[in-house]
Amino acid sequence: MSENALPVVNARYIPNRSKKTGKPIIQRTMKSVQYIGFGHKFENPKEFQRGQWYSQDGEVAHNDVMEWASEEATNHKYTYTLVLSVRDAAMQDSDFRETVTEMMSAQQETDFPTDWRMMVHRDSDHDHAHLVMFRDKTLRKAQLAQWRQAMQHELSIREEQRLEEQREQGITRQREYLGGLYMG
Repeated sequence: MSENALPVVNARYIPNRSKKTGKPIIQRTMKSVQYIGFGHKFENPKEFQRGQWYSQDGEVAHNDVMEWASEEATNHKYTYTLVLSVRDAAMQDSDFRETVTEMMSAQQETDFPTDWRMMVHRDSDHDHAHLVMFRDKTLRKAQLAQWRQAMQHELSIREEQRLEEQREQGITRQREYLGGLYMG
């Protein structure tokens, strides 16, 4: 795997407080969670869920994630949304979930969020997962960079394992665009 083929780990945060009053404002967080679950209405008019939601405890229903996100956004100053993407391998949901679970449990001695929800998408050229978590302070740049690098490393190991399995089985990765979704 070449250096430029490392998995992508992008993060952004959404403020959950009004700059003027300091009162909770959670609309952006709720729109983000809804988008992760269903995408844009014009791209998904029948509103098919784009994947399965997961937490550290297993599968979670979309309505439960919405309820969790509303409560967490009300109680925390920031929502973090992260995208974890691999370039080449057909990853299983369990690959992403196990990697996130391991990475988050390794953070328990820090103030890094360990409660999260995640959904895997296969509707683009690269399998990717959206991760949602909450905090009261923004993450320090160095802390986020260190976590990001560790996550890239772990995802690249899992991706390489999947690629090796696929080579052994003679599977080649071919993606076909069908009506708004990549299949394959």
